[in-house]
Amino acid sequence: MSDQGDNRPRELKRWLGESAFAQVGARARRLQRQEQRLWQALSRHIDGSWRLARLDERELVLVVESPACASAARYRQRQILQAAAEVLGVRPKRVRFKIAALSARPRPAEKRTLSEKAVSSIEEAARGTDDPRLREALQRLARHGRDRR
Repeated sequence: MSDQGDNRPRELKRWLGESAFAQVGARARRLQRQEQRLWQALSRHIDGSWRLARLDERELVLVVESPACASAARYRQRQILQAAAEVLGVRPKRVRFKIAALSARPRPAEKRTLSEKAVSSIEEAARGTDDPRLREALQRLARHGRDRR
């Protein structure tokens, strides 16, 4: 019994590695990478949440959260297909929308920059404080604001 028990985990690992499960996992990871690359390009054409379900030379399939979102996106099909071609180098022949409830997904944070006036105000506040730790923190913040330009 111990001989058989010792081989089972190794056999299971080998079976899972060569199975359809491994192929599904690889496909899911590829779609996730493509979706991340498409997010910024498509978010200006699609109102609301969406997920990438398929992308190849034949078809781009997007899952959207509502019929209204799908309807609005259909009017922008050409722009969506063009954005997919520009970002990924693949221009599908058609785009299709499926409607499903989507779980919340964190959106990429927008890069915010400080205005020149804000940086100047922070520098002035740093010069005017007696607390050395606060002064250093404000100076770092002002440098960070200048570096992002």
